[in-house]
Amino acid sequence: MDKNAVRKIDIFFTKFTPLHFEKNDVILQAGETPEGIYYITKGLVKQYLISKKGETFILHVFRAESFFHMTWFVNGGINTSYFEAMAPVDVYRAPMEKVETFFTAHPELYRHFANRLLRGVDGMISRLGFLMLEPAYVKIISFLVYLAQKYSSKEDGKLVTQLPFSHKEIASWVGTTRETASIQMERLKKMGIISYRRRLIVIHNLKHLQDELLSGSEQARMS
Repeated sequence: MDKNAVRKIDIFFTKFTPLHFEKNDVILQAGETPEGIYYITKGLVKQYLISKKGETFILHVFRAESFFHMTWFVNGGINTSYFEAMAPVDVYRAPMEKVETFFTAHPELYRHFANRLLRGVDGMISRLGFLMLEPAYVKIISFLVYLAQKYSSKEDGKLVTQLPFSHKEIASWVGTTRETASIQMERLKKMGIISYRRRLIVIHNLKHLQDELLSGSEQARMS
């Protein structure tokens, strides 16, 4: 979204209720009707599902300048996801009818949102297909590549993730067990591809990681 669009959205949402959440606070629970649309100005929020067995599966991570639960805004119905702060989070919550009026008055901003939503849905479909077909090792590497590209900063020639991801959270993201995630992460650590710094994942060489992803996928297809 361009800077002008972000500025207009900032101006709109900051007129409404400011809210703060600490890490691990649940902002919205499955089955709960949202009181409005949340706009993030600081922090990261994960959207996830919980199975009947108590297993979690992370669907998406929202960053600053994102708003949720917009699929509920578009489709209505029952909210089936949990939204949880991954770090201290600041948001503004605007009533749904006000958001609807705002987008009606600014159709160009709604087009930006629609394009963003469709890209997200397309990415989720690709990810779900990938998770169904690929082995755990490839899933873990794919997740790390995603982190490197979306949620990392460069330090001393290496990519350092912005937030600590536990092996349990990684397992929830790729749809495997915590034990399996731990084994695959240790494998990559022994290969010198990743390490840890203050509980943050450090990716030593993104190209090396991407090459390993291609190699792992190719081996899986040949097996």
